[in-house]
Amino acid sequence: MYKQIRELKNIFDYNFKYSVDSSGIVYYLETDLQFYIEKAKRIVLSGRDVVIDGLNRPLNILEKTSVIQWETDFRVDGSSEDFLLFYKRGPLKLSGVYSFLVNSVLFETEEDLGRDIFEDKIYNDPNNIITCRQVETGKLDWEFPLSVYGTYFQNGEDHPMNLRKFLGIYEGVLYIRAGVRLLLGINVSSGKEVFKFTHGKELGGAMFIELDSEKGCIFSLNSTKYNEIDLKTNALSQYDIEEDIEKNKVNVSMLGSCEGGLISFYEGVDCNRFAVFSREEKKIVWTGEIEEVKDMFPAIIGMKHSGNKLYVHDIMKTLHIFELE
Repeated sequence: MYKQIRELKNIFDYNFKYSVDSSGIVYYLETDLQFYIEKAKRIVLSGRDVVIDGLNRPLNILEKTSVIQWETDFRVDGSSEDFLLFYKRGPLKLSGVYSFLVNSVLFETEEDLGRDIFEDKIYNDPNNIITCRQVETGKLDWEFPLSVYGTYFQNGEDHPMNLRKFLGIYEGVLYIRAGVRLLLGINVSSGKEVFKFTHGKELGGAMFIELDSEKGCIFSLNSTKYNEIDLKTNALSQYDIEEDIEKNKVNVSMLGSCEGGLISFYEGVDCNRFAVFSREEKKIVWTGEIEEVKDMFPAIIGMKHSGNKLYVHDIMKTLHIFELE
């Protein structure tokens, strides 16, 4: 299904630091201070990183990419297609929003704005309280305390209910994962709960839980089952994949990425094997392995899937690029 087409040595993964487009691939080549960029709509470089910035060092851009250079040292807290949520470091700590629609900073504030942007809202979870702010001004729209759901038990102790992940937006509802067993839907306009799913053995052991905003479902994968919750009916569908996992000799331990109905994953220990799972076919459709790192720990340190290509990053800092045949 996939064929290896290229290997790059001395690679560091910089995807989350520099790419504003989550589907893009951004790696940093240690040896010649060069970026390898593919399918990234937009790259933002911090002024602090002048030794590897896009103006003074070569950018190996395989497709058209907009490069924005800032003089200010910052980090990216969250981003969407139209907005970038940033945080400036230094004596005066400032958060702000940059708009790609007008190519300028909309505002800056000393408040901690948030960690994610979905559509035109900023979301955060200070002190286990979900907050929603307007992206243009930072004005607070509503707060949603998770304390109303009490505590959860884990590792022999009770913990206050906390946010695990903002899953995303579907039909005006913000879906989140809280504690170890709780999925919630909060109406974006009112800030009220409109969906609640408490899972136990149904989703037990799931290494990740994600939202598919196109299909309208929440899905998860573990080493025994693939699960889908239909958000229109709240019905849970489960598919047994244990035999498939055993046959292919790779456990679901570390998520690579989810794109186009495919889930890539790897084991994350001394196993040098990785796999691609089809959500439509409900089975593993391809497996591969990196022979050079067999029995090393960890053999594979990262994996991404974008378009028709698969990127596998191993412990020897080699990036293996596979293309769909």
